[in-house]
Amino acid sequence: EPAPGPPGGRMVSSDGVLALLHSELEPVKPLPSTGAMAAAAVGLAALIAILCTSAVGAGGWAGLTVLQVACLGVLFAGTILLAAVSLSSAIRPGSRQRVHPLIPVVLIAVGFPLMALGLFPAGPREDLLSHGTGCLAAGAMVSTIAGGAAFAFARRGYSTNWSRTGALIGAFGAAVAAAALQIACSEQESGHLMLWH
Repeated sequence: EPAPGPPGGRMVSSDGVLALLHSELEPVKPLPSTGAMAAAAVGLAALIAILCTSAVGAGGWAGLTVLQVACLGVLFAGTILLAAVSLSSAIRPGSRQRVHPLIPVVLIAVGFPLMALGLFPAGPREDLLSHGTGCLAAGAMVSTIAGGAAFAFARRGYSTNWSRTGALIGAFGAAVAAAALQIACSEQESGHLMLWH
């Protein structure tokens, strides 16, 4: 006895199935190059810093020395670029990993506190806790915006390790937020920077 056919009694050949599948396929939009992604990351960071500065001012910029600007600029720009390059590889399975994913994470997590200790004066402050809540809120907002934009981009690719991808997104968001706060915040004291920035 022959096998029962599909509902409706109409048989579809394998060529018909392939033709149906091919008619619905659309080309995938390729991801931007690593260089384009790094340029977009720097552009996004600059835009967010400009928006933050226009909203709250640039009170911190006036209090920075040339050495502080140079060191922090290298730290923030380096972290942003390295995170973008590493993220670009992380969302392309099988691509060459040009930058180890831990480098931007460790760079911002260890580099910023060390620079805050080494480049900024320390001093006991009675109002350390009360003056930090504004920086905490602004930093959370800026890092959420920057991290959200990086996450939206990362979803266009395919990550084989989301914990590593998430750490890179976090490093990018942290570097953008710390840069924006450094420009905007007039509290240039090491304890405040390490605790609230």
